[in-house]
Amino acid sequence: MATYNTFHTEQFRKVQDTLTRKHSAQIKRVIKQMQDTLTVKGRDYNNLHSMPEHLIFGDKSWATLLTIKAHRIASVIDSDQTSNESLDDSILDLANYAAAYLAWRQVIQDE
Repeated sequence: MATYNTFHTEQFRKVQDTLTRKHSAQIKRVIKQMQDTLTVKGRDYNNLHSMPEHLIFGDKSWATLLTIKAHRIASVIDSDQTSNESLDDSILDLANYAAAYLAWRQVIQDE
């Protein structure tokens, strides 16, 4: 019985290791997509930083922006057809706004 369990435990670890490597590689690809999107949409994201009136309520303003992006994701999921943005694009957009929010918080904490 111990041999059976040992064999399956080893097989499970091999599968888990493979999935972990694939997941890690995919995360790196997603981060690259985020960087590429930030470059392409740079003006849109940079305007958030250069126009303080968008951030009049600080963290709450950012929370509102992230909530809007999350609602967009839900809308895309619920919709049979999307006019101009895929689910992956919407998720990427939310991730970029979250990264921009974190960067903004770190910058203001350093001041």
